[in-house]
Formats: sequence, structure tokens, C-alpha cells
Amino acid sequence: MQLLKAIKCLFRGKAISVVKQTVNTVEGVEAVYESAIEEAEIKYEKSCSKLIEILGKIDTAEENLEKYKSDLAETEKRCKQLVDANRIEDAKVYSSTKRKGILNSIATEEENLHNLNMLKVELEKINKTHEQRLNMLSVNKQRDMNAIYISNEVNDIYKQLDPHRSSNETDKLIDHAHNEVAQLA
Repeated sequence: MQLLKAIKCLFRGKAISVVKQTVNTVEGVEAVYESAIEEAEIKYEKSCSKLIEILGKIDTAEENLEKYKSDLAETEKRCKQLVDANRIEDAKVYSSTKRKGILNSIATEEENLHNLNMLKVELEKINKTHEQRLNMLSVNKQRDMNAIYISNEVNDIYKQLDPHRSSNETDKLIDHAHNEVAQLA
């Protein structure tokens, strides 16, 4: 068991070391950000998918609620017709069975719609957070890649301008000739 932990620690250390070395290059920064962006895109797509699913359920619940309200209006109209026809007992039976069932369905659907709307609000917040993270990663990726590029360019320029550094074969030959002349003198 200790050996397994030691191996995991070793690999984790090597991975961190490799990542630190690659982050010093434009390609390394791009690779690290691409991995983070891919992960953020997956989360964003999942939250969008879930939000679309909930919006569909809200539409269905609203349609059901309208249907139940329409059924209730029809039921009340039928009860009124029965009362007008002096069929009070039939109206009571019709009202107690059909009307109560529709009222229960309306109450259930309104509660369902309320809960779905609360869930929609939370999903919109989560979706917005994922979208902001994705945008932030894209901006930071470009900024960091540009910073590394500029830093590398500046370092290259300084290396080229360094008078004590022989950057090519001609400079090395000149240095060698200068040393030879100095020795002869």
C-alpha cells in the first residue's frame, strides 16, 4: 500500500514538473488552457442541455395547466346547466367528482410549475457562471500566450544584443582570433 502511494506521489510530481516546464512555452500555455476550456465547454453544454430540458417541462406544465383550467370552465358550465335544469342532485354529484378532480390537478400542476420555475432560475445562474468561466479562460489564454510570446521575443533580442555572447560561428571565430592575437602580443 505504501509503495502504491509512493508511486502515485512520484508520478504526480513528475506530471507537475512536466507541466511547469511546458507552461514556459506558447504551445504549453495553449495546451493547458485548451484542456481547461474543453472541460469548461463540457460543463457549459451540460448546463445548457439541462436548462433546455427544464424549459420544455415548463412549457408542458403550462399547457397542462391551461387544459385543466379549460376543463374546469367546461365542468362549471355543465354544473350550471344541470342546476338551471333543476337537476340539483346531478349537479352535486358532477361537481363533487369531476370538479374536485380537476381542482386537484390544477393545484398539483401549479405546484409543479412553481418548482420548475425555481429550478430554471438556479440553472440560469449556473449556466451564466459556466459561460463566464469559459469566456474568462479564452481571454486569459490569449493574454498569457501573448505574454509568453513577447517575453520569449524580448529574451531572444537580449541574447542577440549581448556583446559577451557569441551567437554564431563568425562571432566565435572572431573571439578565437582575438584571443590568438592577444597571446601573440
